[in-house]
Amino acid sequence: MLRLRYAGGSGILRTVPQLCTRRGWAVQDLAIARESVSDDGAGVAAVPLRLAGRGDLTALASELAEVEGVRSARTGHEDAFDVEE
Repeated sequence: MLRLRYAGGSGILRTVPQLCTRRGWAVQDLAIARESVSDDGAGVAAVPLRLAGRGDLTALASELAEVEGVRSARTGHEDAFDVEE
C-alpha cells in the first residue's frame, strides 16, 4: 500500500499511476479517501493506492513525494492507514 496526500486539482491522479507503471508497479486499486483544507487554505486529498509489482516501494514513495503537488507519500500495511493523519 502507498498513501499519497496531495493538493487537490493538481492533476496528480493522472501523473502518479503513470509513474508507478514506469517503475514496474501496477495500480490495482485507488480511491480518494478524504479531502480536507490545509492550514494555508489549500484543498488536500488523501489517496490510498494498492500496488502490485516488484521493486523498491520505499524508493517509489520517495520519488512520488518529489512530484509537484504531492505533500506526502508513505508506504505501509493497509490497516496502518485507518488512523487519521
